Amino acid sequence: MNPDNLCYESPARRDPLHGRPGRARFEARVMGLRVMQGRTAVMLDRSPFFPGGGGQGCDHGFVGSWRVENLIEEKDGIWHLLEPAEGPAAEGPAAEGPAIGDSVNCEIDVVRRRDQSEQHSAQHLLSATVLRLLGGATKSFHLGEAYSSIDVDLQAMDREDTAAVEDAIRDMIAESYPIVTHVCDAAEASRFPLRRSLPADEDRFRIVEIDGLDFTPCCGTHLPDTGGIRAFRILSTERYKGMTRIQFVAGARATADYASVSRGIRDIAATLGCSEAEAPAKVADLVARTGKLEERLAKADRDRIRGEAERIARRNAEGPRIADGIAGWSIEDASELSRAAARLSGVPVIAVSLPSFKVAVAGAESLALGTMLKPLIAAGGGKGGGGPGFVQASFGTAESANAFAEDAKRALGAAMSAASGNGEPR
Repeated sequence: MNPDNLCYESPARRDPLHGRPGRARFEARVMGLRVMQGRTAVMLDRSPFFPGGGGQGCDHGFVGSWRVENLIEEKDGIWHLLEPAEGPAAEGPAAEGPAIGDSVNCEIDVVRRRDQSEQHSAQHLLSATVLRLLGGATKSFHLGEAYSSIDVDLQAMDREDTAAVEDAIRDMIAESYPIVTHVCDAAEASRFPLRRSLPADEDRFRIVEIDGLDFTPCCGTHLPDTGGIRAFRILSTERYKGMTRIQFVAGARATADYASVSRGIRDIAATLGCSEAEAPAKVADLVARTGKLEERLAKADRDRIRGEAERIARRNAEGPRIADGIAGWSIEDASELSRAAARLSGVPVIAVSLPSFKVAVAGAESLALGTMLKPLIAAGGGKGGGGPGFVQASFGTAESANAFAEDAKRALGAAMSAASGNGEPR
């Protein structure tokens, strides 16, 4: 008989009951007991728990009253790691847990199983479709908690490529092609037109077939047909290590994603006062208009800073200056102002941004501003520094920022006076 497409058949165990469709609950006998990874581990005489592999995580569920969230497959069978009631087991078999020979009622977390089967079945469709349409072979697969991904041997995928792949997959979901699993030896497996080569370390193989469209050696769990996937969506494509990484969701995840996107579009349309169909064009128009407004605003800011710098430069004072009337400016604008005014006036300019309690100081590099002002920053309880021609410092209060500005003005004035007295240029 064919093994179940939903369940994994361990190469170490060939129980015909292993892997029947929809076996969410089953009874088994404890055949082995040991400690693995600090937990009690049991081996059952039969178990449709999938231990993980091929990019897919393991099944979760219960063995008796003990939760199972990790499984380890070894040559002698699948070991179910039990979560004890109070902390992990120490050494030797835990006091809590079943004994060898006990009969236990077991249950698989069917919600997780269904989700992982949806994602894995969709991955087969995606990999086969990308190879058929774009010539990109799948190199790796990861089934994540929120989304899954494959890495394909393509330099890039554009929006047209993505749309074509999605459309083809949706057609195959609508057609509800059967998904069939073949368990066979190497000679039998080689007769199939396999999408990827057989594992080298196995003598029996599970070949997952999508109704003549795709044949792949795979140990994971799958749905009975492509119609069970229900929905599919590519979330993104990006360059990754010389290949293209495709992130996607399928099944219930895709349905939830589409619902979320639909709600978002509905909210956007309501905000814009238009229909959902008109929303993209409205948003594009808003983006274009916003871009023009930002350009005008940036030009106005540049004009404002240039005008203020020219006003400071027209003042005849020969010493360093504190720019007045700009306390409400951002530190970015204050920094640009100090640099522009220092260039135009030829003397150091200090700009205080009170919303951020930050101070910018610009001047000639010959003054070595960073070396000169660093001790004053520390003395005022501030943080910051800079180079020979520019310093920026941050303080905890407006008072400390203003106090530093006054201290910096005095220190710079003294340095300029000393340089002037020695006949050096100011």
